[in-house]
Amino acid sequence: MQSLVKLVRHFQWNDIDIVHVVLVLLVCGFLALLAAYRSKVQALRQTRQRIQATNDCVLGLMNKASESLKDHLDLHSFIQQFTDYTARSVRAQSAAFFHYDKDSRSVNGEAVIGVFPSLINVPQALMATLISSPHKMQEFLHANRFALGETPFVEAVTQQRPLLFDETGVRERLRYKVCDCWSMLVVPLLAEKNVYGVLALANKVERAAFTLEDLHLAEQLSEMAGVTVSHFIMFKQLNEQQQVESQLRTAEVIVNHLLPQHIPQPPHFSIAVHYQPAYRLGGDYYDFVEVDDQHLGLLVADVSGKGIPAGLVMATTRSLMAVLAAQQLSPSAVLRAVNAQLINLIPAEMFVTANYGVVNTTTGAFVFARAGHEPVLCCAPHGEPTVLSQGNGMVVGMVDNETFSRVLRDECYQLQAGEMLALYTDGLTEAHSPAGEEFGRARVIQLLKNVCGMAAQDALQCMVHRVKKFTAAAPMFDDMTIVLVKAD
Repeated sequence: MQSLVKLVRHFQWNDIDIVHVVLVLLVCGFLALLAAYRSKVQALRQTRQRIQATNDCVLGLMNKASESLKDHLDLHSFIQQFTDYTARSVRAQSAAFFHYDKDSRSVNGEAVIGVFPSLINVPQALMATLISSPHKMQEFLHANRFALGETPFVEAVTQQRPLLFDETGVRERLRYKVCDCWSMLVVPLLAEKNVYGVLALANKVERAAFTLEDLHLAEQLSEMAGVTVSHFIMFKQLNEQQQVESQLRTAEVIVNHLLPQHIPQPPHFSIAVHYQPAYRLGGDYYDFVEVDDQHLGLLVADVSGKGIPAGLVMATTRSLMAVLAAQQLSPSAVLRAVNAQLINLIPAEMFVTANYGVVNTTTGAFVFARAGHEPVLCCAPHGEPTVLSQGNGMVVGMVDNETFSRVLRDECYQLQAGEMLALYTDGLTEAHSPAGEEFGRARVIQLLKNVCGMAAQDALQCMVHRVKKFTAAAPMFDDMTIVLVKAD
């Protein structure tokens, strides 16, 4: 060592030696920089390859989503594709997608790829059977619902974030021993900002452990799938709305067809009708029955409820009336017969209120019966209106015929020339002003007094105009039907 130091001390440097040393140092520095650059380029290339692979995976899933949306709109098939595609992308041996039910805080298997590790406590014999057959495991996960707390998905669902578990992590989060599981990814799938389900990916091939890159890739695929699932849900809701809309349109056509298509005008009488449902499908109902050549039946009724159920009850009542009112001059007998049939045909909570009368178009005799409905009014020009109905009766379709018949009876009135009958539903008396005040029966009586000297159609127009002025911009809460019969 001393000899080497002595040699260096006595070494004589000339210019050429210095140049050689500098060149060597420059070459070494250049080679070091080149090596660092190559390492950096290689790392950048690997990063780009990973990004490209991720993009390819996402684009591939997007293509599958597009095909699903275009071809069959089958959400279950897309979930199956998503589960399989993500498992292959991160090289997982098995995967399962569990749909999450927020109300019961439970999950059930919707898609299973490979022999997925059991995450629940089952007898050893059943466990051996399940893990021996992917089909049996799939059936088991589909057929059963598991409490969220019994699975390793709690954090992923409640915190809406992906999780990466090694073998120890899996064991810590399960109460019971599972078959061999050395690594697992759990990724929530969000649709419309809510957890739709969780994707569990188990056991990477070659017994490797999942990496953070695998987790990020699965998370990106899940985000893409969440957008697609949101579209599926939106399309389903839209389709359901369209079906409801179609059913409502059909029901509207049927209900409107069930109402009289023309207003009869028998000799010596004129009739005018105003019908205005509060909603698309109303519960009010009116009809005219040709009992015989000299008698015309007048029916104004109100079915409890609204919408399609009320429309069905209305259709049933109309059919019964058409059959039972023919050649029957007693309104109470007709309503008894209708009640006897209707009580067995409609739900217990539904019923019909009705005023049904039969007018002799030759003599002007008017016989009527009131079943839980607004009373019939009559008014002569320059006279005071009269409330014809004294009894109230029971509603139709709610009580047995014996009870129904006790309080129902025929009432008679002789119509004179110039007198006007008014049959209407409670949508008229219960019409509200913007301040919440009801129109009321007193106003109806006063209004009838003011218009009874007019022709039936003119009187009806005045009444409707007066009610609309009273209600102004207030919304309708009930259907309104008015039938005016004027004896000429």
